[in-house]
Amino acid sequence: MTRVCAWCNKILGEKDGTDSRITHGICPACSEAAFEEIENFVVEDFIQRRSYEAKINKAESRIC
Repeated sequence: MTRVCAWCNKILGEKDGTDSRITHGICPACSEAAFEEIENFVVEDFIQRRSYEAKINKAESRIC
């Protein structure tokens, strides 16, 4: 079974067996880029949520 990167289509190697089938994974370079992108998204989302919560808390304190 041939292993291919699902992002860049680089051949990652062969798995045991004599199949001519293909399976997909992710190569180290694409993995690093993908996880970096995910990490940046998570951090940005966290910052936006905290900013929103701070605005709500500030607005609530004015109402009381």
